[in-house]
This record gives sequence, structure tokens and C-alpha cells, in this order.
Amino acid sequence: MSFATLVLEGRPVDAVLAKIVRDYPGVQLYGWRLWPLAALINYRFVPLQFRVLFINFVALMWTIFMLLRAKRQQALLVVIKPTA
Repeated sequence: MSFATLVLEGRPVDAVLAKIVRDYPGVQLYGWRLWPLAALINYRFVPLQFRVLFINFVALMWTIFMLLRAKRQQALLVVIKPTA
């Protein structure tokens, strides 16, 4: 999750801190699952001339995953939020 964008959007500090406490552990666990495996594959199986390309591709997939996850959570909040 991009916590810095919440600050740039002008969200209250309490809301940003609550989101960090709620979402950061899950994001960190996903990162611990992905990046060591990507590094292992990169250094063990990918030829030297393609290593940067491979890691850039993994980073692109990671970014897409994070954006989709953030949008999904945002959509769930909109659906769950009662209308006044």
C-alpha cells in the first residue's frame, strides 16, 4: 500500500496510522513471500543479461498486485459503508 499517498491526499494522521497498523503486516508478509523467491530464481536461473529485466518484471507484477488489492479494499469499503 502506498501510505505516502494518503498523507499527500490530506487524510488525517490518525486515519493514516490506523491504515498502516491494519494493512502493513499483511503487505510485509506478501513481500517476504515474493522477493526472496524472486531473488532466488533471478540469481540461480536467469542469465546475467536478463536479470534486471526479470526483477523489473517482478516489480511490475508486485505493483499491479498492490494496486488491485488497494482498489479491492476501497471498493469493499464503499459497498459496506451505509448510505445516509
